[in-house]
Amino acid sequence: MTTPSPTVFPAAWQPRQDTMLVRVGPCEDGGYVIGAAALARTKRLVSGGLFDDWRFEGSFQARTNCEVDCYDASVTAKFWVKRYYAYARAIAAGRSKPRDLTRYFEFKKFFDGRRNRHHRAYLTYSTWGTDLRTALGSDAGASTFLKIDIEGSEYRVLADIIARQEAISGFVIEFHDVDLHIERISQFIMDAAPWFYVEHLHINNYGAMAPNGLPSAIEMSFGRVDQAIPRDCDAVPQPYPLVGLDVPNNPAAADIAFTFA
Repeated sequence: MTTPSPTVFPAAWQPRQDTMLVRVGPCEDGGYVIGAAALARTKRLVSGGLFDDWRFEGSFQARTNCEVDCYDASVTAKFWVKRYYAYARAIAAGRSKPRDLTRYFEFKKFFDGRRNRHHRAYLTYSTWGTDLRTALGSDAGASTFLKIDIEGSEYRVLADIIARQEAISGFVIEFHDVDLHIERISQFIMDAAPWFYVEHLHINNYGAMAPNGLPSAIEMSFGRVDQAIPRDCDAVPQPYPLVGLDVPNNPAAADIAFTFA
């Protein structure tokens, strides 16, 4: 078996380390490290990707009192029936707790259709679901934060992020198949640079590692160039993952360190 090379990302992917960061959401998969500046100005969260976990959305709302629009066409009545069978098996095997059986009711309570709305559509091309420009609507003033975890369709909304940059306070994206899309991600970072900078990067350790050392999935956060909040102390370069902020997506495996070229 070939041993993967150490993970080294392109230099252009290196986050700024002189701005304030916070962790929002759970201390496992589903939580993200983002810039503190976005919390102060966000009035709406547009979230792509839900499954049965809205802890990030709930935590973000608790910090900002924003409205939430979440897009995921897979979350239907049939989805919840399947999830209940999965919960029951996990509880019987001792891998979960009976509280999971209340999750559907918690979902309905959170996504009440008023301040928090679940849309049965995917964020993607407009011909396949809802495009990001439509989801942003008439938002302006850089008051909408984006969470994009849409299993490969993130590459289909990158142009819309640039086109509607004036509406966006910041965003976090989970990039998939990173080993196949290095140039595409680098081009996006360059195209976004007039308005957004990379503020954090983390490897999702649920994903596989390619022989060249690149992961199949990463979480990357972006902040607005005109809204960065410097840290109070001198910026001392820190190794990744960041102690006190980053945690493994898969708690049963170690987090993965990386450097930059």
